[in-house]
Amino acid sequence: LTWPVSSYAHLSNGNCGVIGGYVYRGCQNPDLYGKYLYADYCKGSIRMLGLDENDNYVDSIIGQFNNYGISAFGEDINGEIYVASEYNDIIYRLEGTNYFTAGEIMVEGNQLSVSENLGEYQWYINNRIIEGATDNSFLATERGYYFVEVTNSEGCTVTTNTFFVGFVNTFEVNNLNKLSINPNPFSTKLNINLSFQNQDSYEIGVYNLIGQKVHQQQIRGTTYNQNLEIDVSDFPNGIYFLKVSNEQGETTRKLVKTSP
Repeated sequence: LTWPVSSYAHLSNGNCGVIGGYVYRGCQNPDLYGKYLYADYCKGSIRMLGLDENDNYVDSIIGQFNNYGISAFGEDINGEIYVASEYNDIIYRLEGTNYFTAGEIMVEGNQLSVSENLGEYQWYINNRIIEGATDNSFLATERGYYFVEVTNSEGCTVTTNTFFVGFVNTFEVNNLNKLSINPNPFSTKLNINLSFQNQDSYEIGVYNLIGQKVHQQQIRGTTYNQNLEIDVSDFPNGIYFLKVSNEQGETTRKLVKTSP
């Protein structure tokens, strides 16, 4: 005869029947690893049973599904645990308080980053691996859709959101002697001062964050300083990019529009 390692009262406190579950072997909830997860049908409580540091079994309630009628547990190929509700026909995934996530990409200029010490990192652009990009931060040098894949010590892999980089601060117009912007941030007028080494034709373009061109004009290069004034009073507040380009390349600068 083998006695149960744990038991709890029923009827008097709303419990009525054990819904058996699984020992958690996934990697996204390290706090639950090796614990047996189960529930009570009537009370809707999610329970966890495991050993403490003295090898004694400890039974605790880790969640509550009020009036949801937990009828079954399920396990996916990665060891993550799911709960089925008889009342609303919904399947829920269990997540602990220390759920592993890569978070959101943070952006500062062309510098993309995620939180440190999450595990191993791999950056992608347009669903292609960026060779050698294995730090928590990456300097974007070309347009495209970026995301980072993070793998923790348990071998669990998650990905961040995808972030589109519309323009980057490259300096490929070799004939550009000077490019200054005043003021930046700006509110109603954008003043651009620039000079070139030749008299080629150049395009001046202003773009919003999703790559839409909101201003365009053609200029002829001069060796002396020339000033351009652009009326931006109708531009919504936010981040923009100024691009000076010709057939040989482009130079891009970040702009910020604020209220007057």
